[in-house]
Amino acid sequence: MLDRDSTPEVLRPVGAYLHAITSGAGQVRAAVGDFTLPCRPSSSLDHALVGELDWITETFGNAVRQCLGRADLAFRVAVDGANAHDIADLLGGAAVRGHRQT
Repeated sequence: MLDRDSTPEVLRPVGAYLHAITSGAGQVRAAVGDFTLPCRPSSSLDHALVGELDWITETFGNAVRQCLGRADLAFRVAVDGANAHDIADLLGGAAVRGHRQT
């Protein structure tokens, strides 16, 4: 068996990273959700402002989705890697024990 931290210890910082990204994304969503116009648009300038606000909201929304997707992928890759490492360690240990018995 290899000498390394347990899988939960290895994954704890990755989970903390995912939590931090998720929390930050929620804060960005809340801030963007508060972007509102003080009144109904009535002039051409007001309507242009609505277009800019829509662009800002869409841009931030896309960024949040992409960020969350990358964080989720990083977490899944870390879990898969830790699990693969555990399996390889167990199989390697079994092979060594089997080799010693022959």
